[in-house]
Amino acid sequence: MPVSISEVAKAAGVSTATVSLALNGKGRINAKTRQRIIETAEKLGYRPNAQARGLATGRAMTIALQLAGAEKHGLIPDFAYFVEILNAASATAIRRGYGTVVLPADESREMLDHLPLDGAIVVDPTGEEALLKREDLVVVTAGRIPGGQKQRLIVDNDHRAGTRAVADHFWEAGCRRPALLTTRAGQSYVDDAVDAYRDWCAERGVQPRIARVDEAPTETAAETAVLDLLR
Repeated sequence: MPVSISEVAKAAGVSTATVSLALNGKGRINAKTRQRIIETAEKLGYRPNAQARGLATGRAMTIALQLAGAEKHGLIPDFAYFVEILNAASATAIRRGYGTVVLPADESREMLDHLPLDGAIVVDPTGEEALLKREDLVVVTAGRIPGGQKQRLIVDNDHRAGTRAVADHFWEAGCRRPALLTTRAGQSYVDDAVDAYRDWCAERGVQPRIARVDEAPTETAAETAVLDLLR
C-alpha cells in the first residue's frame, strides 16, 4: 500500500501540515526538522499523490513538449536528437511528479488555450508556435527564436563552433570542397550553421555549396539531397 502523508508525520513526530510544507520547500521550518522529514519520507518510500497535489496547488502537474522541427501534424520525427530530448524530459518530469504531453508542431492556439499545463519545452522554435503566446506558462526553448526576439529561458548548442570544427576537420584531411547539408532557414540552428559555414569558406577562398531539405532531416531526405549535390 502507498505510504500516506499521515504516516510520514507520525514517524517524524510532526503534523501533516508541517510535512506538506517541508516536502514542498515552504514555510518557516527549522532546517534540521525539514531534513528529518525529508529523510523520513524517503525511508518510508512516500510519494505525493499527483492528483491531490494538483488540487492543493492549483497546478495541472503537466508539461508540454513541442518539436517545432516536426512534420505537419506529426509528433516525433525519425531523428535521434528529438527522441533523446523526449526521453530525458519525460524521465525528469516524472521524477518530480509531473506528466508530459507531446503536441503537434502545428497545434492551434484555440486548442492549446484550453489545455491545462504548467510549463512547456519548445524545441527548435520558429517563433510561430502557439505555446510561445501563452503568458501563463513557463516556456523553455531548445534553440533561440529567430529574429532576435527577447527570451528569458533558453538552452542552446554552439552550432557555429560545431560547424567550424567539422569544416576544419575536413580541411585538415585534405578536403577542399566541403559542402553543407541542412534544412530550410527559419530556425536558429540552421542560421548559425549556414553563417559559420559561409564565413569559413570566405576565409579560405572556397565556394560555398549548400544543399537543403524541405522536410524533417531524416536519412531518406538527406540521401536525396546529397545525391543531387554530387551530381
